[in-house]
Amino acid sequence: MGAGNNMRGAIYKVNESSIFVRNRPKSLEIGSNKNTWNNEDADAFLSVTDTFVTPPEGKIFVWFPWNEGRSPIPEMYYATNKVLNWWVFYQKVKNIQIFCDGGTHRSVTVFGAFLRTYFDKVSAQEIVNKHINIGIEDSTWSSPLDYIDSYLEKFPEDNLLFKAMGEDRLSRLENYSKVICDKVKGRYGDNS
Repeated sequence: MGAGNNMRGAIYKVNESSIFVRNRPKSLEIGSNKNTWNNEDADAFLSVTDTFVTPPEGKIFVWFPWNEGRSPIPEMYYATNKVLNWWVFYQKVKNIQIFCDGGTHRSVTVFGAFLRTYFDKVSAQEIVNKHINIGIEDSTWSSPLDYIDSYLEKFPEDNLLFKAMGEDRLSRLENYSKVICDKVKGRYGDNS
């Protein structure tokens, strides 16, 4: 993946995919007079930013809004896990970028949710341990497993969603959807 002077994050190898969990590309920063893609050679992009950015021409691009300062919701986990599951395990996309504005919280959490959903704890930790930092020191690197685990401590019912999605890769959730819905009702109201 191309490296520009504003890139910061970490690259993870998952099966045949290299996943760069990072900050928003500089050319797309809010207030940028360019707002165009420069030197981004990924095949697919997953944005979890506050604001929508114009997708790069000819690339796979998915946006799930997540406002900084708010806790992630099960619907976002479901959607981002489903996208990453499809890209990594079925389409075998070679280079994927997951980005948020700063590259230290939202993109990291989404990647951690993916690891907790589709890998056992040992395999997930091995993937994280083999990361390659880009533009950051180890002391400023955010661990995807630490982030997702902190949310799972706060909202343990989300473990059910991860368990269901991990057991049913195509994410039909046929045997789990009622249980998951019942568990999150108190948190988000009746959103079946």
